[in-house]
Amino acid sequence: MLLTWRIRAGKIDLFGWQFCGNVGPVIHALWSQEWSAGDKDNVLSETGMAGLPKRTRDFVSQLLAQRLSRGSPEDMSASQSIDSLRGATPLVLPSLLQCDFANLEREVRTLEDAGIRALHLDVMDGNFVPNLSYGMPIVAALRKVTKLPLDVHLMIEKPERYLKQFAEAGSDLITFHVEAVADAQPLVNEIHSLGVKAGIALNPATPLGTLDAYLGAVDLILVMSVPAGFGGQKFHDVALDKLQTLNTQKQTGQLRPEVILEVDGGVNTSTIGRCAQAGAQWFVVGSAIFGQASYRPAVEQLTQLARL
Repeated sequence: MLLTWRIRAGKIDLFGWQFCGNVGPVIHALWSQEWSAGDKDNVLSETGMAGLPKRTRDFVSQLLAQRLSRGSPEDMSASQSIDSLRGATPLVLPSLLQCDFANLEREVRTLEDAGIRALHLDVMDGNFVPNLSYGMPIVAALRKVTKLPLDVHLMIEKPERYLKQFAEAGSDLITFHVEAVADAQPLVNEIHSLGVKAGIALNPATPLGTLDAYLGAVDLILVMSVPAGFGGQKFHDVALDKLQTLNTQKQTGQLRPEVILEVDGGVNTSTIGRCAQAGAQWFVVGSAIFGQASYRPAVEQLTQLARL
């Protein structure tokens, strides 16, 4: 008998990976019980995995590694999922704008296997920026197939109209552009009221002082090193100056130390080290990952280059 299972948030549904025979009950035991890293040596016997074929045991062992690395099967809140990443810097986030959307779930699994800890989604409306990408349905689809935190970057006009919808779709962090609003504070307040972390972004041409009134409220500042709207653009060094200033403000107490400094645009093996030296902690990467034959070596190289 062939059964189809999906494993997410401690649940098994009839969709996703395929297993035969008694593998399903084994995986159910693996995912439903409160295992910890110290229990690893006991899992084989206690879940019944010892009686399975070696190839199956190897596959389920990979699932076990994921299970132990993710901790409790209970869902964390959106804010907690972002807080869990604070000690993970430098953090490389793939921009899904350049992924293979015909095989979205496969791309997510490949990224997870490459060690990715969070995903970056660029939402474009064709008005605030000239390009058009995707919206809430893609965020919701991703939320169904991964527990990775979703860092959603809104490059849209009147973002206040869609904050609730993006939060309900599964966003863990919502970033909007300071250029798109007259007053950012009400949006930050609403995002927080939805249980989601709030970020604010600014383009290369926008003075950093535009953010002064909001520095005490946001959880993340996204410094764009290219004008928002297209991938594959050349890196603008003005982003380094902004990052350095923000990093100095953190060191002097003008900016809360827990505020995440993120950079997006033209981040690759040639620029990521300079971004890290300027103070960036999160690095949004597109073609430097998706343009490579294998994701894991690319992610590992980028992460190593970002380590000071």
